[in-house]
Order: sequence, then C-alpha cells, then structure tokens
Amino acid sequence: MYTLPELEPNFDLRHRARSILQDNWWPCISITLIYLIVQFVLNRIPIIGSPISFIISGPLNLGFAIFYLNFIRSEDPDYNDFFAGFQDFGRALAAIILLAVFILAWAVLLVIPGIIAAYRYSMTFYILSDNPDISAIDALRLSSDMMEGAKLKLFQLHLSFIGWALLTALTAGVGQVLLIPYVMTSQAYFYENLKAAYEADVYPVLE
Repeated sequence: MYTLPELEPNFDLRHRARSILQDNWWPCISITLIYLIVQFVLNRIPIIGSPISFIISGPLNLGFAIFYLNFIRSEDPDYNDFFAGFQDFGRALAAIILLAVFILAWAVLLVIPGIIAAYRYSMTFYILSDNPDISAIDALRLSSDMMEGAKLKLFQLHLSFIGWALLTALTAGVGQVLLIPYVMTSQAYFYENLKAAYEADVYPVLE
C-alpha cells in the first residue's frame, strides 16, 4: 500500500513561479501573445479555421510544455522550445485527439466526470515532452496513474488564480498575457514535483 507523499504546497509553487518570472516575463508574454493571436485569427476563418485551430493545438500545447519545463529547469527561456512541438507533430496531434475523445466521452455522462477526466490526463503533454519515445496513448495512461490522488490538488492550484482570472475578465481578456505564463509556470513546477514523487515510487497508484 503506497503512502501519499507530501507534495509541495500550492502557495510555494506559485511563489517559485513568481520568482523565476520576475526577470523573464517578456519571453513568456511573447509566446502567449503568439498563441493567442494564432488562435484568434484561425477561429475567425470560416469553415476551415476551427478544424485547423484544433489540429495545431496539439503541437502548440506540446510546445508550451517543452518551453515551460525547460524554462524552470534552466531558468533560461528559449523561444525555439515553443515551436518544438511541431517537430513532433504526429504524437502531439494524436494526443489532442485522444484527449478530446476521452474527455468528451466522460462529459457526455455529466459535466463533473468530464472535468475529472481533464485533470486525470492533464500531465499528458509534459510526459510527451520528457519521453520522446512514448506513444500518445501511453502518455495519457501514465498521466492517469500520476494524477491518482493529485487531481484535487491541481484543481486547487488552478482555483487559487481566481483573482487573476477576474482581473482578466475586467480587462476584456488582456490580462491573459500575464495570467497564462503565471499558471503555466506554476503548473510546470507542479509536474516536476509530481514526477519526482512518482519516480521515487512513493506516489499512490490505486487500483
């Protein structure tokens, strides 16, 4: 029987994120702007815009994972990391399709199961980033194992950004350029903490 490890408090994850972002806001804001602009433009193209947006969301999400993991590990943000997801287009596309299918399948039952499924598979792109030889479906399975018992903690981390989300709403979405880097950096630290616990073979994988 595994014992739940004492994962790093969310307050500390956010503090670490603010500390590393202090001198690195601009690179993180820049890639956020690129992401938002690309999605904005594509979603306004009739008929083909939305499908294209969905297709490239896989590589873009993988690029986000690569960028932020390398950022917190080296403390040196590299713009090229954000576009690295397109070099692994096949796995990234497979992952986003599988995520959409699995989450939608649970959401068809009720909203809450869909949300739980989203958190269950939330580490997928980080796992793909760290494991170039793993398949998309295996990345989802590993995410499910790693997140067993940790879904609520990640939800609470996201909930702690409610003030920033309100600020974003009050600024007609402009605040996203600050909120997204803050959330992504904090979440990257969450993954690092979770991964270390899981690899130490003390993280519970409940049957």
